[in-house]
Amino acid sequence: MTIPEFSLRPATEADSALLLSLRNDPLTRANSLNTELIHETTHAKWLAATLRDLSTRLYIFERDGVAVGMGRLTRGPQAHVDVSLALLPEVRGHGYATIVIEMLLKVATGWTVTTAHAICRADNIPSLRAFLSQGFSLEQSIVLLRKELP
Repeated sequence: MTIPEFSLRPATEADSALLLSLRNDPLTRANSLNTELIHETTHAKWLAATLRDLSTRLYIFERDGVAVGMGRLTRGPQAHVDVSLALLPEVRGHGYATIVIEMLLKVATGWTVTTAHAICRADNIPSLRAFLSQGFSLEQSIVLLRKELP
């Protein structure tokens, strides 16, 4: 049995289709704060701005040289870094989120930050478990109330 090799590499414009497919995946959308479908032109503008943003680093997570997800680090104003990730549907449930988080935190230790933050929906149990397993603690519970209006 071969042990898989995991790596992070900086995202580029060439990763646009992968990143858009990750963002528009139904489960990713359901677990996002913004659940709307993202259109290609909106995504292209976001990606260009994100790649230029000096406070954000966008990475592609690879298993044996094949892209299977993404991770993002965004430096916050209070000496913290926001951590987020998304995985392709076919690799979910195999512990990869924990590996991505661990790798992202190693990158963040080289920055001048003192804490890492992550925002998860309360019903996104796999992400909560992955972050908690990497030493994150639950700071507060956020509940979103919604009512469709006529």
